[in-house]
Amino acid sequence: MNLALQRQLHLVLLACAVTALIAAYAAWRAMRRPLRVILAITDAAQHASLGHLGDPITVTPGGRPDELTDLITAIERLRVSLHLALTRLRPGNRP
Repeated sequence: MNLALQRQLHLVLLACAVTALIAAYAAWRAMRRPLRVILAITDAAQHASLGHLGDPITVTPGGRPDELTDLITAIERLRVSLHLALTRLRPGNRP
């Protein structure tokens, strides 16, 4: 293999490696926010499942509204509904 061809091969390999690193970094950056929000939603749901229904879910999705915002809203509505239902069922709280 001549020297010019070998040098071109090294440049192509270097370009591929740099491109792969940039793509990996971009993927990592893109997944940070959704992953943090999902972990916060999980923590809030676990907190509510332990009976802390009086505490509002305070997960802020950040950015524009998306499916995670819809999920947070649905879980908060569920928490409020469960809290109201359990409050009505407790002895002494019936009309």
